[in-house]
Amino acid sequence: MWLGPAMMSPDKQLRYEIAAALAIALLIYGASRLAGSLGVGLLGLLILFIAVQADLDKSATSDVWAMRAAPSHPMDRAENAARHADSNSMNQPILIGKWLGAGLALIGLGLFFFA
Repeated sequence: MWLGPAMMSPDKQLRYEIAAALAIALLIYGASRLAGSLGVGLLGLLILFIAVQADLDKSATSDVWAMRAAPSHPMDRAENAARHADSNSMNQPILIGKWLGAGLALIGLGLFFFA
């Protein structure tokens, strides 16, 4: 069961972030070695597409959120803020994915077409 970033220890979260950064760096390196700047541009478009899809689908009810019971009482401000923070916990990673995808697409396709 995934506990989310709020329940994860800082050391474990740092290890996941380093592993994700290394995986992305290896993907970029592999795409550039395999297909040059076109590969980097296509990888950027793929990352951008996935991030935009995640952004569009985050408001839809997923399996995890469907299991969450609706409150049976009027929520106070703290409960409402906690519920809002839970639903918006993916905003920052999605934004990073969008910027990374757009940057890679611009750099890769720009180098492919203009170099």
